[in-house]
Amino acid sequence: LAEVLITLWIIGVVAAITIPSFIAKYQERVYISKIKKVYYTLDQAVRRAVDEHGPVDTWPIDPGNDMYLRGQEITQIILPYLDGVKICKWENKMSSCFAPDYKYKTPTGGSSPIWPNKNTMFMLKDGASYSITSQNTSTWCTGKANDYAIDCGTITVDITGSSGPNVAGKDYINFMLTKTGVMPSGRKGGYHTNSFEKGCLELFYNCSAWIIYNDNMDYLHCPEKLGWNKASSCK
Repeated sequence: LAEVLITLWIIGVVAAITIPSFIAKYQERVYISKIKKVYYTLDQAVRRAVDEHGPVDTWPIDPGNDMYLRGQEITQIILPYLDGVKICKWENKMSSCFAPDYKYKTPTGGSSPIWPNKNTMFMLKDGASYSITSQNTSTWCTGKANDYAIDCGTITVDITGSSGPNVAGKDYINFMLTKTGVMPSGRKGGYHTNSFEKGCLELFYNCSAWIIYNDNMDYLHCPEKLGWNKASSCK
C-alpha cells in the first residue's frame, strides 16, 4: 500500500508539472490554426475582389475621406466575398464583436492599444471579429510602410470575438492590406510598429507574419532568441 501511495504521489507531481504546460501548448496550436485560417479567408476574399474590381490601389476609394470612412469603403468592397457575415453594432462605444471597452492586454500584463473602426466591424460564422481601417494619410494606398509593401490599410482581427482571453499576440492580431493584397504584419523589413522587434516583441499585435511563416508563438517564451536574422523558434 505504501508503494502504491508513493507511486500515485509521484504521478500526481509529474502531472501537476506537465499538464499545465501541455494545455498551454495545445491552446497555442489552436490559436495558430485559427490565425492561419483568418489569413487564408482574408487572402481569398481580397483576391476575389481584385478579380472583379482590379488591384487594390484602383478601388473606388475617396482619398478625401478620413481613414475610418475609407476603411468603410474598403469593407463594403470586401464583404460580398466573405461568408456568414454578421455586422457588429456600435453602442455606447462598445461592440459585442470585440473585448468590452476594447481593453486588450499584452502577454506580459501591459495594456495593448486597439482602435477598431466602428463603421467596419463584422464577425464571420466561425466567431472571428474583424475591423478595417485605411492608412492614416491624405492619399489613398500610397504610403510605404516598409521595404516590401505599399500600405493601404490595417485589418484588425480578434479570432475569438469578445470571449477572451483578449490578449495581443494570442487572439488579437493584425494584418496589412497592400496594393498586392493581404500580407501578415511584422515581416522582415518592416519599420517601427510594423517591424517584428517593435510590433511583435513589444506590442504583440503585429505577430501574424511570425506565426504564419514560423508556425509558432515562441515570442511568448524566448523573445530574446528570436528574429528574422536570428533563431526561428526556442528549440
